[in-house]
Amino acid sequence: MLLKMCQLVYFKSQGFLKNMTWFEIFAYAVFMKWLLVLVFMLFINQIVKWTFQKNINWIVRVFIHLFLSFFLFYFVFSIESLYKYTFGNFTVKQALHDISFDSFMIAFVEIFLTYFALVGIIHAYHYIKKLKKIEQQKSQIQLQLAHSNMRIFKIQMQPGFIFNTLKSVSKQIEIDEKKSQDLIADFGDLFRTIIRYKDNDFITLKKELQLLEKFNTIVSIRYPNGFAYTKSIEKGLENILIPTMLLQPIQENLLKNFSLKKNSKITVQIAIYKKNNYLHIDLTNSGEFIQLTEDELLIKETLTQSLHNRLQSLYKNNYTYLCNLFNNKIVTEIKIPI
Repeated sequence: MLLKMCQLVYFKSQGFLKNMTWFEIFAYAVFMKWLLVLVFMLFINQIVKWTFQKNINWIVRVFIHLFLSFFLFYFVFSIESLYKYTFGNFTVKQALHDISFDSFMIAFVEIFLTYFALVGIIHAYHYIKKLKKIEQQKSQIQLQLAHSNMRIFKIQMQPGFIFNTLKSVSKQIEIDEKKSQDLIADFGDLFRTIIRYKDNDFITLKKELQLLEKFNTIVSIRYPNGFAYTKSIEKGLENILIPTMLLQPIQENLLKNFSLKKNSKITVQIAIYKKNNYLHIDLTNSGEFIQLTEDELLIKETLTQSLHNRLQSLYKNNYTYLCNLFNNKIVTEIKIPI
């Protein structure tokens, strides 16, 4: 509209358009004409929006817009001719000439360029809006998947852990009542903490390590001949967020590989450090290996796959989870972005 106004002002100042006053130039030739186009394009916007919602074929869309571009000419020029006839010095013949095919051929380049330029802009707007909506829906689905994987992982983990703990408590009561009471208290603290954070996707490293230590305290009763737990944590990482209950289920799953004989010894070492904007967690378990049954192997594989699915949901492919066997050691390496 601004360009059209500048064009008419230039021609008027050069002595052209003598039959038009300045008021007519601004009120009619610019404001009214382009206001009609704007109203028409609002209608086109709704048409484009409808074609996107209904996934109309592109060929059908082209024919729709070709028809509407012709209609735009007759819509704008009919209102213009009516205005000239009503308020100007136009005769009926002159008004009808303005909407004739000859007039259309004179103005069709401007009409088509204006129409399809605006249609292109409107299509681009709705296409970008649709892409953003798809990305938003994709993010919501991924978030829901992450929540689902988290819940599944906890459901798979908790029954075995509870059963094993209660079994250890029942055995310990016959041996040492005081220790069994402490064991029950530790188990209660651990389970309350699990319930408290069950709906959280992330937890501070400090809280996660507290969960792991309580777990190790409870399971150590199964290894009366020795259960050693050592940790090496780089300073300043306590408040870094990591997936809730990441370490304890891994530790529980790893312990299934080792013997529970009275003379068996278990050593657990954990090292956590930061490198290149990634948090590295190295968990090492060593002891006497046992041969797992098919059911136990299946459970282990299921839990491992659940963990992979969970990390995949949270970090896409930007993570590392490896489990390697060295002599009598199982070394688990985890790397997640900070």
